[in-house]
Amino acid sequence: MYLKKILRMRILILILPILFFFHLFLQTNFFPYKYVYTEWLISYEGGFVKRGLGGQIILEITKIFKLKLEYATLIIQTLGYFLYFFFFYQFVKKIKINFFWYLIIFTPLLLVYPLVVLEALGRKDIFIISFFLIFTFLKQKSKHEIIYNFFIIFFISTLIHEITIFYIFHYLLVIFLKINLLKEKINIKNIFYILIFLFFLIFINIHLSKFVDLDKMVSTYAEYNIEITTQSGAISWLKPSFASIMQGTLNAITLKSIFNYLIIYFLAFSPFIFFLKTKKNFNKYLNIKFITFASFLLLIPMHLLIYDWGRVAYISINFFTIIIILMFQNKMIDENFLNYKINVLSLKRKNIFLILLCFIICPKLLVTDNLVKAPYIKIISKTLKEIIKLTKYEHDFRSFNNELKIKF
Repeated sequence: MYLKKILRMRILILILPILFFFHLFLQTNFFPYKYVYTEWLISYEGGFVKRGLGGQIILEITKIFKLKLEYATLIIQTLGYFLYFFFFYQFVKKIKINFFWYLIIFTPLLLVYPLVVLEALGRKDIFIISFFLIFTFLKQKSKHEIIYNFFIIFFISTLIHEITIFYIFHYLLVIFLKINLLKEKINIKNIFYILIFLFFLIFINIHLSKFVDLDKMVSTYAEYNIEITTQSGAISWLKPSFASIMQGTLNAITLKSIFNYLIIYFLAFSPFIFFLKTKKNFNKYLNIKFITFASFLLLIPMHLLIYDWGRVAYISINFFTIIIILMFQNKMIDENFLNYKINVLSLKRKNIFLILLCFIICPKLLVTDNLVKAPYIKIISKTLKEIIKLTKYEHDFRSFNNELKIKF
């Protein structure tokens, strides 16, 4: 039975990257005007600018290998998802898959969110999650090695997208867990260096970015026959201050959006609270309820500043899940308690749990958007439509669809 579950997991991890690549490839038809591509066109050609590293790498790939920009971007996007699924599988394959893990893996906010909400597909978020996965996955032998790896990985992730800074507490928790497991302790000197490093990242992203020549940056793409301006998509968000961005987000928040996301987070966090308990011999602050509550509180400042609430939920649930997987791998979770909780649930209640948490709703991208209903049906229908468009039956399908509309 366990072998069958592992095989199913392997099949899932194989199918999903194929689906991701399929939709990523289709998106190249909208290059460079789709919002996601304007984000990847941000580079250092006009000076240092926040989230510019990814775009600069794409430019260098284009020059070295004589590729079109859209294909260089596709390669980088594909690499991000490959890293994500590869390391995620390396984590999960060491865990005994049970009902709890089915709830977690199939939640639409974990693996499949960019397929449900195609506007989120191919964004830099995947690298933010992948770098955190890599940092968490690495086996370090000493405290200094852990902190050294943190400096490198967190720095690169922040240069790809400054949203990484909001997840400093997740990184610090992983550092604390790893150092604690090595029977070492964090001292004042370690904390001082980390704080200096963090202030430096905030400084270069907020202050130095003010001096970038955006006109020079966008003019670079003229030689690629790409017409964009400083007001194109994601590029238009580089100049406004945090205060003005925050004000725009606050103006968009409604009671409905708050209620929607309270439901989303209740559904996302409830399995962890219901099924999990930390072993008694670990630090009391590593209590699952405390970690969950702290993770929820950390979401508040991000939701006040960032307009794309769906992306915040997607990244945050991934980060939280990765931390829990790390705790499982290091025998910090009471698996007897987990098995007891699973066993006391009837089949009917398990089905209700699964349907409510995985197959009913999912957030869209923006704070102003309504929730997505039946997320997995959305993935299937979108994929089938795109496949039909690629076949000789597209015309017949459209005619049939029009006839149905006339009849009904």
